[in-house]
Amino acid sequence: MSAISPGAPAFILLFFLLLAFPGQAIQGASDGLLLWFHTVLPTLAPAMICTRLILLSGGDHLLMKPVRPLFQKLFSLSETGSFILLSGMLCGYPLGVALCSQARRDGRISTREAAYLLAFCSFPSPMFLAGYIPGQFPGRFPLPLLFLSVYAPVLILSRLARHNSHPDISRESGQPKAVQTIQAFQIQEHARSAPEDSLNGILYEVCDVMVLIGSYLMLFSVLARFLSSAAWIPQPVTALLCAVFEMTTGIRQICLTFPPAFCLPACAACAAFGGISGIFQTHSVIAYDSLFSQGRKNAGFDIRHYVGWKLLHAGLSALILTVLQLLLPLGSPLRL
Repeated sequence: MSAISPGAPAFILLFFLLLAFPGQAIQGASDGLLLWFHTVLPTLAPAMICTRLILLSGGDHLLMKPVRPLFQKLFSLSETGSFILLSGMLCGYPLGVALCSQARRDGRISTREAAYLLAFCSFPSPMFLAGYIPGQFPGRFPLPLLFLSVYAPVLILSRLARHNSHPDISRESGQPKAVQTIQAFQIQEHARSAPEDSLNGILYEVCDVMVLIGSYLMLFSVLARFLSSAAWIPQPVTALLCAVFEMTTGIRQICLTFPPAFCLPACAACAAFGGISGIFQTHSVIAYDSLFSQGRKNAGFDIRHYVGWKLLHAGLSALILTVLQLLLPLGSPLRL
């Protein structure tokens, strides 16, 4: 007799909710799939393909060479690690972790550097922050404060992660230099000798990841729809639960429910956390990488560490934005 998972009651409850409220389930699934098709797929998939091609071709060294001294001074990262951090900040969830996973698998960075990067390489994209949240917000929106509150914690998180794990990130990987040189030569030779095979492999991998992301968006959008339709749950509780489970739906519900003074730090925290849906998407990337890890130990490259760092990131974002609002003089155009 097989063991019963602790999550089995929740799955049974969700199954009966699907049967009892098919209209809500279909609408929630449609919301999630439309969000994936119209927003996530066209913005994230090309970015994933291009950044993976850059890593495969060695273009990260060329791209990051002018700014590597800055990233090395601030974060003690290799060129490849710096490229991963920059891509994660500009392209949104879960690209930073996906690139970190690929670079770790290919031997471009060490497992310890990957674990270090996991703490602060995953962000909402500037396009999402500037394009989605102001449209949901009730009234004037101080976009510079939102950007500062979401991206500034990277400095604090990197310091804490370095102190916590003491990563050996002075080298490109944890392997001997001769092995690193051979691996780099093999990667370059593979990219030159069979570019169409390399591109096909990247396309297959990106398609797998995008299908996983779409599936998680659909499931959590169904859950968010059930929460929004539950009249017996107080509206503020519903909004906060939606924010915990799914970022986009949660931000919309928060802006519809709470006054602007609370909405602003709450939206910053929600965007920085990414929701449980985003955590599952990130976990799918890490799990996909484990298929190719050949039994290596994670050494901290684990979803539990990621969840802890994202919770800290969310708290720092809300705190920074609240403090900035309090410090701004009355009448400032950035103050609510």
